[in-house]
Amino acid sequence: MGPLTGVTCTRFSLQAICKVLYGGLPLARARAHYDRKEQLIAAGICDDLRRVCLFCLLTRNICVMESEWHFIFHCPLYTDLRTGSLFRRRAAEVGSEHCSFPRPYSILFRTLPLCIKEPALANQLGSFIRLSLRVREGWLEEAVRGGLHIGPIVCNNAHVYCNTVEFANGVASSL
Repeated sequence: MGPLTGVTCTRFSLQAICKVLYGGLPLARARAHYDRKEQLIAAGICDDLRRVCLFCLLTRNICVMESEWHFIFHCPLYTDLRTGSLFRRRAAEVGSEHCSFPRPYSILFRTLPLCIKEPALANQLGSFIRLSLRVREGWLEEAVRGGLHIGPIVCNNAHVYCNTVEFANGVASSL
């Protein structure tokens, strides 16, 4: 019997948390928006640039890999969903998405044992993940349907940044 046997949260929340742990979320870091490949190529988004957070690139001119870290703690698309004690506790530890060292995923993984001690946190994290994925899918569908409009300068700068170690480590950069 492992430590997860004591978690009393919904099956859906536990599934969502497990997807974070094994990298199964449909984020660009792993999937590169493969289901929208033609639309992205038409907008000049190809190769490593397909791994960026399109919301941040299109709305903030910020190039950052769409990773679990960015998805849970930083992307402003989900700001309204980030409420409750889980995110208040972690706000001080998380820091800026522009820090120049590799993402401290250990902060995310230190959150998970709290879910065992406080099942309400597991439900809160699981609900956030599930709701955020719905919001993300709705936004992407709308953005792609309307045509992705990225200026050539932003697109060029993003292509250059996507080939750096900082991008690979998940560090954001203003373009």
